[in-house]
Amino acid sequence: ALNLSGKVNSKDKKFDIKIFTKDFGIEKFKKIFYGFKFFKEYQNYLSNSILRGDAYLDLQITDKFIKGSGKIIDGRFKKQDYPLSVNHLNADLQIDDNEVKIKQLNGFINGSFFSSTGEIEIPEAPNKPKIRLDFIAQKLDLSGILESGALDSFQFKKLLPESLYGQLENIKLKISTPSRGDYNMEGRFDIKDINFQINEDTPIISDLNGEIILSKNLISSKNLTANINGAQIKGMGAIDISAGHLQSLDIIANKIFAKDLYYLSILDAPKIKEFISEPSGNLDIVLKYNPLGLEIDSNLNKLSFDSVNEKFSESISDMTGKLSYRNNKFNFENLNVSSGLSSGIFNGEIQNIGKDKFEPFFKLLFKGKLHSSLIRKYSPPAIKATLDYEGPVKTELSMNGSAVKQIIDVKVFLDELKYLKFGYWLDLD
Repeated sequence: ALNLSGKVNSKDKKFDIKIFTKDFGIEKFKKIFYGFKFFKEYQNYLSNSILRGDAYLDLQITDKFIKGSGKIIDGRFKKQDYPLSVNHLNADLQIDDNEVKIKQLNGFINGSFFSSTGEIEIPEAPNKPKIRLDFIAQKLDLSGILESGALDSFQFKKLLPESLYGQLENIKLKISTPSRGDYNMEGRFDIKDINFQINEDTPIISDLNGEIILSKNLISSKNLTANINGAQIKGMGAIDISAGHLQSLDIIANKIFAKDLYYLSILDAPKIKEFISEPSGNLDIVLKYNPLGLEIDSNLNKLSFDSVNEKFSESISDMTGKLSYRNNKFNFENLNVSSGLSSGIFNGEIQNIGKDKFEPFFKLLFKGKLHSSLIRKYSPPAIKATLDYEGPVKTELSMNGSAVKQIIDVKVFLDELKYLKFGYWLDLD
């Protein structure tokens, strides 16, 4: 039922109308309010939408204000080609001019219960509504929320959309729109079995679970667990939403594939792709990152890769040992390295790896066997002209300096050489 009473003065364009409804179909309001100035902004949005349910209204509408109250019973909303639908919607509203106070709002979004209270200020078009809501939900499907565009400001669109699915659970949020076209969300929710892939080169991150806390400019996480190609990951971190970059990250991973870390390039410091090709093997790693720097401690298990830097271009295989990085410096502890017919153990450090220019400073100890083919390749021209030899050279080497100038102390044992020739005047077999 719909009851209308009031006065309309077409000459002065003034009106004072009272509307009272009982068991009135919501979808009929699209026709009733068609042409009203405050409704024009939403006509295109609602034109291809399905609205169902009963409305109870007690309103006074004048040329200056709207006041009254309203209730929605068992409402339903579905917009064509939109991934979210609302069913069994019940609302208790207080209307004062352009402000709608939501005393109670609850229903089911895609089958999951939610409830909300708050206020919505509806300005004249084209200004967007200002919203202040408290929102609680048991569970929401992540893929549907992303397709709706509700989380665009969190830059999830950078992920492969078809790879992203999972659930948000135990949701408690405060939602507000401080300015036109922008909004804030504060609160928390749990993530359940989230899967996603950043791009086609990166591995799929699966079974991501944990707690997410939202503040005005920060998304932080606690008790995160995930799986990357069978490797179990634990961690926590924070993302600065306004700046769009990672603020902090703590990760513990066991037996994670080196190529997965290589392609994830979470921090891009140091810029590892400038120095090596795709690696194989795996490692145990503890990673900590904050604005003050990056710290990594790792145990390597048979890592293999090709060095692609112009200063040293070789294949490295079956690397094992401990490798750490902090304060722009790599530290090696019993790092067992093989390259072709050469092999040995490194201890020491390399600094300045992460600088804009590749100007490392070495402080290294090496003990092993260097094959003549490798020594000859990197020997000074004078030594190349003086010596000719073939075979492994037992070597104990201490090197300090940079890529331009080094101080080297070396002790070699020649008993495994096939031959050694000094220029043209001495031949030792």
